[in-house]
Order: sequence, then structure tokens, then C-alpha cells
Amino acid sequence: MTDEIPVTETDLHAYLDGQLSPQRRQLVERWLEQHPKDKLRIEQYRAISQRLHQRFDTVASSPVPFAQQQAARTLQRVGTHGRLRRAVIAAALFLFGILTGWQANSLLDSETDSFMLANLVKPAAFAHSIYTTDQSRPVEIDAQRQAQLINWLSQRLRTRIKAPNLSALGYRLIGGRLIPSTNRMAAQFMYEDPNGVRVTLYVRRVSRLRHKKLQDKLQHFNSAGLRVLFWRKGELGFAVTGNLDRKTLNGIAVQSRRQT
Repeated sequence: MTDEIPVTETDLHAYLDGQLSPQRRQLVERWLEQHPKDKLRIEQYRAISQRLHQRFDTVASSPVPFAQQQAARTLQRVGTHGRLRRAVIAAALFLFGILTGWQANSLLDSETDSFMLANLVKPAAFAHSIYTTDQSRPVEIDAQRQAQLINWLSQRLRTRIKAPNLSALGYRLIGGRLIPSTNRMAAQFMYEDPNGVRVTLYVRRVSRLRHKKLQDKLQHFNSAGLRVLFWRKGELGFAVTGNLDRKTLNGIAVQSRRQT
């Protein structure tokens, strides 16, 4: 295989999506057989993808809402130059974000907002939806082996992390797991109250923040009742997710932020 075109991360994602030619697919499959860690990672991605399809395909196949159709028609009517076009596009994109359920409580820097949404917020929400509903194995390592869990996740994230103690708020640690994220690994800690309501803390490395004023600022997104409160500290991003009212989840996020 030394004279073949090397297998890249793009190849692996195209392999998952079924977008490779038969020849390239065979090459990737041979490569995966020789790289068991990457093969396991791809199998984990596939399992997550299947669960996401089961959970969200009905939404994806739903008719486009009338308001979004109107926004698209407006864009088509606007000319190709000028401030008006840029303003309409910005308004349409903002409207689209609201209508699809992902909305911010304030307008952030666009670069920071899109990066955090794609690499921290959405992965945290998806992981929460998948694993908090898993009755057989919601975590990989339970809280009785917390020291082992912390050491393992810290080694994989290559930085020391810990699970906040939320007992004062009525939530006990169930355990945690390692999760493939967009381009890195992430850690998920799961908590539960006496009624079985679960919240999660999602942690992963993110690029160093350019805009220092947003460092460590608690920010909020929600989607159909599932709220995500997130912040950054240094090169780590944190996201607390739960199907809770904002005041309750905010208390959990504040307590978590103090301890991370």
C-alpha cells in the first residue's frame, strides 16, 4: 500500500457516508484492518450516526416550514449586489436558526458562535440525547470507579479534568464515557436526580479563543426544550445539557464552572 494514495480523515468520513468509489472503499477497508484503533473509532461513529438517524430522521424529512420557504423566495428576489442583499441574507439565516430550534440568547461573534455551535454545543446535545435515554449502559465507567474514570478521561484528553460534585443541587454522578467528537475526543459526565432526571457535562479541547472578552462567559442555546449552557476556559470547552428549565440548568452550570 505504500504506493497508494494515503488514507485521510476525509476518506474515513466519506467511507462512513458511502461516498467512496468501490476501489477507494476497498483501500480504506484494508487500511482499517491494519489500524484497529481507527477501525474502532469508525464503528463508534457509525453507531452514533445510526442512533441520530433513528431519532432525527422524522424531523429531517418533514416539509420545509412556510416561513423558511418565504425567506428563500425573498433571497431569490433580492439583487446580487449591495447592502440590502447582505442584510436580507443575514436576516434569513438568523430566521432559519430560530425556526430550526437552535437559537442564542444573545448575538455572539459570528466566528466564535459557529465554531462553538458545530464543535461543542451540537455534539454535546446529540450525545446527551443518545446516552441519557440508554437504560442498559448510559455510562462506560460508573461513579464507584470515579478515580479510574477521571484518570482515563484525563489521559485521553491529554489534560487533567474532573467531575464536579453536584450533590448540593440534588444530582449524583452516575459515571462517564469517552466520545468521538468532530475532530477530537470528548468526555461526558452524567448526573441523575432522585426522580431519574439526567443532566450531562460534556468536555473537550477547543482552539484557543481569539476574543478574550468571551473567555469563560456562560452562554446559552436551546433546541425544542433541550437546553445547553456552555463556556470556555483556556483550551477546554464545557457544555451542560438537560431537559430542564433555564434557572435550574443555570445553577448546575454555575456550580460546574466553579469546580472545573
